[in-house]
Amino acid sequence: MAFSFNGTTQTGVTGTPKITDAAYSENADKIEISGSADTDKEFEAGQADKEASITIRGGSAVEVGDTFAFTITWNDSTSSALTTAVVVGKETSGSLNNPISTKLTMVPTTTPPA
Repeated sequence: MAFSFNGTTQTGVTGTPKITDAAYSENADKIEISGSADTDKEFEAGQADKEASITIRGGSAVEVGDTFAFTITWNDSTSSALTTAVVVGKETSGSLNNPISTKLTMVPTTTPPA
């Protein structure tokens, strides 16, 4: 099924086991550009605020501060990418009778990959 999460892949984070969750968001602040002659408020979008995250089964050698190109290729053949990403969050957790999982959160950076 093309809209199923099954089959979704990522590139950038090396040595990752199975992906159990992926997310990508892109938002911008609104900038008011209304003038005195306007009857309605008018806006422009500010700079994009992008963030990507994946949850993987098991631990990961990736650390906060690591940089790399990152892409999520969704099972419907679309993709979401950060040209150069920096890891800003890493959370590893587990509970009784459940697998260990690690969530990695990335945002754009201008620092080239190491």
